Amino acid sequence: MIDWIEKIYFPYIKLDPLCGSTLLILDKASSHIKEEAIEKCTGNLMDITILPGVSISIMQPLDISINKKFKSHTKEKYINHFVKNNVTFSKVNKNDIINWICETWYNKTIITKNAIINSFKVCGLSNKTDDSEDKLIKCFDFLKK
Repeated sequence: MIDWIEKIYFPYIKLDPLCGSTLLILDKASSHIKEEAIEKCTGNLMDITILPGVSISIMQPLDISINKKFKSHTKEKYINHFVKNNVTFSKVNKNDIINWICETWYNKTIITKNAIINSFKVCGLSNKTDDSEDKLIKCFDFLKK
């Protein structure tokens, strides 16, 4: 986690000079909640919130709106490769797998900017302070049943 914070996250957020404090939302994976990682974040204007373990499937924005679609399309490419080339898994080239992942991620009809933005809104994570997007929150729909 420390490597990711230092090598990926910090450089990314420092690209935006208007970026003040940031919020990092984590699940309860043991690597995420190590004291060293939390101190590294809080010492660099980064707030952290840790979701309860039982809430991951209903409160993680990308799990709700993006990952299923992403995995489905990537798997489709994977299966098509087997059908087309009549090969076994051991004969799949790692570069092919990387290409399938990239093709899916960069396909703007599969993963759209609006889908990513809306994935946060359905989890109740919004910049609106006037309650205008509260109707979009889906994470507690299971309570209505």
